[in-house]
Amino acid sequence: MKAALLLALMALLSSTAEAAAAKRPARPKRPARHRVKVEAPRLTDPTAVSWPRRLKPGRWTPAAADALERLLQHLGEGATGYSRADPPAAVFVLDDAALSGSPGDALLARLTAEAAFSFDESFWKQLPPHYGAARARAGWQSFQGQPRTVWARDPHYLMYRKALHAAYASLCRDAGRKTCARWRAALLTGLDESALQRMARQVVAEALRVPVTPERVGDSPEDPAPTAVTAALRVVPEMLDLVRVLQDRGFDVWVMSASSQYAALEAARLYGVHPTRVVGLRQKVTNGQITPDILQPVPEGAGLAEALTLFLGRPPALAVGRLEDGPLLDYGDGSGLSLLLAEPSTAPPEAARNGWLVQPPFSPVREPQAAVYPPPPGTRPPAEPAPPAPDAAGGP
Repeated sequence: MKAALLLALMALLSSTAEAAAAKRPARPKRPARHRVKVEAPRLTDPTAVSWPRRLKPGRWTPAAADALERLLQHLGEGATGYSRADPPAAVFVLDDAALSGSPGDALLARLTAEAAFSFDESFWKQLPPHYGAARARAGWQSFQGQPRTVWARDPHYLMYRKALHAAYASLCRDAGRKTCARWRAALLTGLDESALQRMARQVVAEALRVPVTPERVGDSPEDPAPTAVTAALRVVPEMLDLVRVLQDRGFDVWVMSASSQYAALEAARLYGVHPTRVVGLRQKVTNGQITPDILQPVPEGAGLAEALTLFLGRPPALAVGRLEDGPLLDYGDGSGLSLLLAEPSTAPPEAARNGWLVQPPFSPVREPQAAVYPPPPGTRPPAEPAPPAPDAAGGP
């Protein structure tokens, strides 16, 4: 009897579940992960581009150049389906990708060299003890009051400077780029926002003239284990040309950077990118001073995808990034083009599997550059109006 009742109950539950499943709306399919819907043979076939090329030849591989030309032709203004209200987006990673060097590193190098941090207790709390915090603080305290003209010869100044840069290098190596970027930004704690904005503008402009060879920072000229410090920035001519042509074709160009928002904004100006299209590492500001509170998302690693979702809200037609930027390159619904800046021998398996184009990184221009700021879209002067048609008498 009990067995019969149990079987009847199981049958009832089964039929109820089936009925509920039948009434339940079908679960929408998850969008496919980012795939480039472009056939590889066409990318390497220069005859696939039958129209005048828009990009300068530069150092692009034939496959990358051809794919970019086709992107510009088929998705830019005037193409079927183009909408000025919802233009296709192009997203670039700024640090060591669209730009040679990191504006955040350049800013850190200047602040360290000029001992321009706040140096209050909130600053020193950012330095982990096991990364030489005591050494940096002792050095800083010992050269206080010395004229700036003698700093370069003061062993305490040299000790302070090397300790800070060594701590940064060790943290980046041990904890990864995202933690490294957060720590670098936290060192800005206590600085006046307006002064930091002015310094960022000055640093970016001057970093274009700094030698690209890393500086060796040691406790003394004879230090056998100096720390390499890179403070140089260089505009990448091919990237500058690509951004310009994308904007001329009506693309919505964005840059993402793990550098401080202030440094990222100044570096993006070199490419004519509108300030509202720059996403750097942002911090809370209270009473005009930078706080250690980092605003999410941090545009590095997985934070790139979060930043795209928050600020852009749609898959980009073009994504350009490095080996560390897989979440950006793999973002979307499969309708865009992903360009990985890496040596082909170092490209991960997902590059071929997902159809990413692999472009060897552009080596930095060694010669100094001038700071030239192209006007961003929307601020460029309008084209000259056409002259009025002559009247019937032939006059103007």
